[in-house]
Amino acid sequence: MFGLISGLIVLGSGAMLRVNPNQSAVFGILILVFSVLSFFGTGGFIIGAVLGIIGGVMTLRWRRPAVMAQVPPSEGARGTQENGSQMADSGRTT
Repeated sequence: MFGLISGLIVLGSGAMLRVNPNQSAVFGILILVFSVLSFFGTGGFIIGAVLGIIGGVMTLRWRRPAVMAQVPPSEGARGTQENGSQMADSGRTT
């Protein structure tokens, strides 16, 4: 029975990690602890416990990628565009 409960906790932690990645440390620890405990609780499927341990460690090592700030166009780029239109206007004769 303990193996089933720990498996559900690992599965729920993985789902909550997907929904709320800001709490990756908490869910990573839960995944890692209950995956290790599943070895001692029932023995169960060893491959599931090993994959849970690997997933827990990967979750603890993962960091959210930094969002790149959008940089507004520089004054130089706008000036070039304005200068180009001024040059086109200066070629006209009135």
